[in-house]
Amino acid sequence: MFHLHLTAIVITFILFLVTYFSYKKDPSRDNRRAFILHMTLRLFYIIVLFSGVMIFIQNLSIIGNIDKGHMMYGIKALLGLLTIGLMEMTLVREKKQTKVQTFLIIAIVLVIVTVLLGSYLPLGTL
Repeated sequence: MFHLHLTAIVITFILFLVTYFSYKKDPSRDNRRAFILHMTLRLFYIIVLFSGVMIFIQNLSIIGNIDKGHMMYGIKALLGLLTIGLMEMTLVREKKQTKVQTFLIIAIVLVIVTVLLGSYLPLGTL
């Protein structure tokens, strides 16, 4: 399940960047490429969320034995949800051609913080 989660995170971030630049190039409603990429990205949001929940459920006994484990994994889950929300808001604002730079910077910073926190926790890779 870890490999699915990590692979889905990487693909989601790549799809996010490709979709963002596709909307930046052509924000019109007729941009089928960006629309298909955006829908695929939303599918990967669901895969990331599902795999993250499954990892949490499968390792509840390990997480329960860690000092402040539930709190740290709860913070990571919250950061993950905020990251997905900000990524989606960035794409929608880019599609509507409104100010997007703040959302983009915060979304990228949250991606980095969430990945680093996930790597730091005992079930992570570091």
